Amino acid sequence: MFITRFALKRPITTLMFFFCFVIMGGSATRLLPLEYFPEVIFPGIFIQIPYQNSTAEEIERLITRPAEEVLSTMSGIDRMSSTTTDNSAQIQIFFGWDAPAKLKGVEAREKLDAIRDEMPDDLQRVLVFTGSTNDQPLMQLRISSNKDLKNAFQLIDRKLKRPIELINGVSKVDLYGIQKDEILIQLKSERIAAHKINVNALNATLRKHNFSTFAGRITDSEKRLLVKPIGEFDSIEDYQNLVIGPNNLRLRDIADVTLTQPIREDGRHLDRTYAIGLSIQRESTANLVDVAGRVVEKISEIEQSPDFDGISLFVMDNQAEGITNSIRDITTSGLIGFTLSIMVLFFFLRNVFVTLVVAMAVPFSLCITLAAMYFIGIT
Repeated sequence: MFITRFALKRPITTLMFFFCFVIMGGSATRLLPLEYFPEVIFPGIFIQIPYQNSTAEEIERLITRPAEEVLSTMSGIDRMSSTTTDNSAQIQIFFGWDAPAKLKGVEAREKLDAIRDEMPDDLQRVLVFTGSTNDQPLMQLRISSNKDLKNAFQLIDRKLKRPIELINGVSKVDLYGIQKDEILIQLKSERIAAHKINVNALNATLRKHNFSTFAGRITDSEKRLLVKPIGEFDSIEDYQNLVIGPNNLRLRDIADVTLTQPIREDGRHLDRTYAIGLSIQRESTANLVDVAGRVVEKISEIEQSPDFDGISLFVMDNQAEGITNSIRDITTSGLIGFTLSIMVLFFFLRNVFVTLVVAMAVPFSLCITLAAMYFIGIT
């Protein structure tokens, strides 16, 4: 009764309140972040530890068991499982739905870093993943052409992948079905035996001569210079001319060194022909529709480039289209319902003013709801 009495006594004040709510609701329609799904954080973490050129037994003994022992000290674990294969180890840890998975991921990284000295010295990295519905790819593309794309990694990486990564709101871009060329060293057994080459020592020599490190700083008056030795191989000739033994014995004398494509472990197809896949993920706080619009604009610009003459970029999945189509359908249905409600109300009330007052109750309520959603932080 108090609200009704106040509205009747102070109609101008009440009207101004309603106008403020309408303006805030209208602004909220532009400012509210749009999501394809509500954010649901998966109550667990996934740990991947790659260790190339090793057997499953060796990885289990040197990596999996020490990692399991230290990770089992984490609190709130419901279940932990591991899978060890040649070249890698995977560990899955599951918690309750009320556990902060992201904080658990940080804790897991700290525990694994604490035992890095117990793991192999040449272990390069440990990957810890936490998942949520926002981690799903924003967009998936297929890259196809009438010409062979197997050797187009550099073109696609420099002209397509990297420009998309620079777009504001994009967090990650992955390529599938194509890999960077690699150096293949095929040793000749008869030459190895003739020169009495130790293969393990040869492997160590290659690692020692192909390096990149920071050697310190040199301070001269007001200048500070960074020192970085040049030790990386830049071309296939650097490998071929590497001295590996006495009498100026070079690698090319005992092996064939070639630049080749690695064996493809996965692939993508479009219209029954070989294609390259490209997956784009966004930052968790970025507006999905805005980021997708910028990506589509950049893809259209790249497709017109002379470098991509004869190459087609096909958008297979775009979450933004699903959102915009849903909003368009809801808007159309709402306008139809609003029009029909006005017609029915006027048929019974026979008064234009009263009909508009009753009919505008739903749009006003919707604007107030949108404003409240924005200030509360709901997508």
